[in-house]
Amino acid sequence: MFIFLLLIIATLGPMTLNMFLPALPVIQEDFATPHSILQLSLSLGIITFALGTFFNGFLSDRIGRKPTMIIGLLLHILGNVICVFSPSIFWFIFGRVVMSYGGAGVAVVIRASISDIYGPKKSAVIYAWLAIAMVFAPMIAPSIGGYITEFFNWRMIFIILTGAGLLALGCTIRGIPETRHKSIKKESVIKDFFLVLKHKEWWIYAFLCGFVNSESFAFVSGMPYIAESILNISPSIYGSWLILTALGYLFGNLISTRLANSRSTFFMTFSGALISFFGGLIMLLAYFLELKYHFLIFLGMSVINFGTGITLPSSISAAINLSGIPRGASSAMQGLVQSLIPAIVVQYIGSSYDGSASITFFSIIGITFFCVILSLSGKSLSSSG
Repeated sequence: MFIFLLLIIATLGPMTLNMFLPALPVIQEDFATPHSILQLSLSLGIITFALGTFFNGFLSDRIGRKPTMIIGLLLHILGNVICVFSPSIFWFIFGRVVMSYGGAGVAVVIRASISDIYGPKKSAVIYAWLAIAMVFAPMIAPSIGGYITEFFNWRMIFIILTGAGLLALGCTIRGIPETRHKSIKKESVIKDFFLVLKHKEWWIYAFLCGFVNSESFAFVSGMPYIAESILNISPSIYGSWLILTALGYLFGNLISTRLANSRSTFFMTFSGALISFFGGLIMLLAYFLELKYHFLIFLGMSVINFGTGITLPSSISAAINLSGIPRGASSAMQGLVQSLIPAIVVQYIGSSYDGSASITFFSIIGITFFCVILSLSGKSLSSSG
């Protein structure tokens, strides 16, 4: 029952991020705001989530897992309420920031609690189920959000998320125990960080995590406007197409769980990056065909996500488990980089949007190629070491 509750609560974060994506053009029109300003609701949300993961990890060691999760859920609920009643775009962005920080507290506690209870071996299996739950949620969220936007109002999305947050809060108070070990040591944080920063291989894998993660964020930040203004498809249809892209990540993750223990880190990261680059080439073909074939766009992104599902788990594991550096500090900083790079990419695409698909498509294609180079650099460093 405990793990089932954790998995259900874990889906709250991706549901919050992905459910409102098809509504972005409607929200922009409602607030009569420039695209670059609205994009802050995505980029600042990602940055806040990154910082929240960083700080809430230390907080959960100090005051406990359950109190940190409760605080996170309360902030998540508050942020959604602010979005529901936001009179301007700036209040809306503020609500997104508050809910993102709260969601980070929930996410980091769930990962820590699984390790507390199940230990290193069994927790790997639980993390696999967690990854599937985290893929399933964003798979259905855009479709739900699209239909809500089309038949009701975009504010209804945040009313539903508020209700989900209240339900999660009740489940946490009643059914989630405190799992923190009382013997946690308080090490020197600054010393740990410098050990991580000095490790060249850590930088390669941390940046690989960040850029691989930014491929899908680049897509979801630019495609809602391309779908509406160029492809002329409704929010509900766009949300349904996103299911295909999420399936790619799901199958990539399943492949990763089967191969990661028997294959080298280089094999997993390079093959996944190469598959994603092939997906980028499919999107390039769709672009040169003037976006006449919608399925090619979403097929290409599905292939990119399939490669991401293979690359990302192994690159995360490589960054955290490098010899000679503390895992806690490495994990916190890796999570920070993994979120900050997508935030920068999202804001760049939002600020540079010119009404065409060029910025979005060529950003995605360029990132997939750069990830291939990064995975090769990781191989070179490990070989020379």
